[in-house]
Amino acid sequence: MSEWSQFNRVLQQRWCRMLSLCLASICIGNVMWNPTYLVSHIDGFSNLTVITLLWASCGGVVHGVGYRPRSVLGQVFVFVPVIWFFFANILIRFNWG
Repeated sequence: MSEWSQFNRVLQQRWCRMLSLCLASICIGNVMWNPTYLVSHIDGFSNLTVITLLWASCGGVVHGVGYRPRSVLGQVFVFVPVIWFFFANILIRFNWG
């Protein structure tokens, strides 16, 4: 079995999917609950920040509900470690900014 398939198998475990769904829910909740507070703590909403937040939230929900993309392009766009990096970046800047 290749290293990529072993890594992908770990990412499809329930705890990984729950982590993605929880992080996506927290980020979406922060945006919906008090967007002005979020904007002031992450240095404003630029186009790149909004697109990244939207992509990471959608990707986290997609991974969290258990969808597995078959195409290589889909796997690149829903690559979970990159999504978790963006979630952690936004949450750290939001809470300790």
